Amino acid sequence: MASIRQICSKDYRLDQIEAWSAFQYNYERWASSIKTDHVLVVELDHRVEGFCHAVIHDDRVSEINGLYLSPKVAGRGFGRKLVAAALEHLKNQGSKRVVIKATKTAVGFYRNIGFTPSGLEQFHEIRAAKIECFPMEFTL
Repeated sequence: MASIRQICSKDYRLDQIEAWSAFQYNYERWASSIKTDHVLVVELDHRVEGFCHAVIHDDRVSEINGLYLSPKVAGRGFGRKLVAAALEHLKNQGSKRVVIKATKTAVGFYRNIGFTPSGLEQFHEIRAAKIECFPMEFTL
C-alpha cells in the first residue's frame, strides 16, 4: 500500500489513490497465486518490501499483473531485477509475449527496460475509481 499511497500519488488524484489502496489483504488468494503463478519478492530486514506477480495466460502470452516496491527500496534496481527474473521464467515456460497495463507512474520504467506501447490509454476500474493505464508488451 505504501507503493500506491506514496509513489503513485504524484500521478493520480487522491480519490483514485484512496480507492486503489483500500483493499483488504486476502491470505487465501495470495497463497493460491503463489502456488499457481510466478511471484517474486524483495525482502529487506525480514520484511517484504516489494513483489512482482507474473501469470501465464495461455501457451504464448503472459502478463505481469503487478510490480510494487515500497519507498524504502524503490529506485535501487530491485524493480529491474524482479522484472528480468520474471521475463526469464516466462520465456523458459514457453511464453513469446508479455503484456502489462502500466500505470502512469510505471510507464517510463517499462519503456526503459524494453516494453513498447501496444494500444491507447485505458481505464482500469478499481472500487468505482477509474485508474489510467497504458497497455505495453515485451517480445521474448
